[in-house]
Amino acid sequence: MEAIHFVRYNLYGYTVNVDTIIVTWLIMAVFFVFLLILRTKLNVIPGKIQALIEMVVDFFDEQADSMAGPDGREYAPIVFFIFIAVLLFNWIGLLPGMLKVGRIPIFISPTRDINTTVALALCTFVIFNYYGFKKKGLRYFLNFIHPAHEVARSLPVYMLWLMIPLTFLFLILNIVELCARVLSLSIRLFGNVLGEHIVGTALILFTTVVLKLFVVAGILTYLLPLFVFFLSVITGAVQAFIFAVLTLTYIAGAVAEYE
Repeated sequence: MEAIHFVRYNLYGYTVNVDTIIVTWLIMAVFFVFLLILRTKLNVIPGKIQALIEMVVDFFDEQADSMAGPDGREYAPIVFFIFIAVLLFNWIGLLPGMLKVGRIPIFISPTRDINTTVALALCTFVIFNYYGFKKKGLRYFLNFIHPAHEVARSLPVYMLWLMIPLTFLFLILNIVELCARVLSLSIRLFGNVLGEHIVGTALILFTTVVLKLFVVAGILTYLLPLFVFFLSVITGAVQAFIFAVLTLTYIAGAVAEYE
């Protein structure tokens, strides 16, 4: 299937998806240059592009304030960057796919590669643990046995010995939850992007093959790809937003103070 076809290269016994790596670095380089250009054109009275970016940034600031408290705006920039990264990774696959460098296609979505989505999920994992340790220090380790403290306060003195196995149980459950976060983030994004590609391809093939039997097929042959394109634009943005909001949710949980 085209959706899971990669240009692979064997590097010291490891299989590398060359097209995914090249497109990912290309997107980052173009985005970095765009930021440098935008930085020189910032004005007190914003233009259309600056106003749009400021509107999105303000939205993430408000979300961070509501989810992570008074210090939430500290986390908004990294969440916004994750949103933009995932959005560009999703949208790049909507551009015409015929442009190639050698055998390597340029306009493919890196998030159709499970390695990319796992890497993004691991970045999120590092980010929310970093902010947790930054705010709480060693107290952050208490998050790994939550809610042992609340349970201990509710038990009578003669039953406090139960906290030994319960603390160990809470530790296991919290570690499993952390691993599940990485798994769910990566599989959700990968599955949605891959599924979107497969469904879009199936709809277009249905139009070009089956509907040729009908007069209306000529119109649908042009309209359906356009519909699939705009649908992909929306779903790509939604998936990027969900990924960013989940990242913010995990950061808010990591920095929250439990009474």
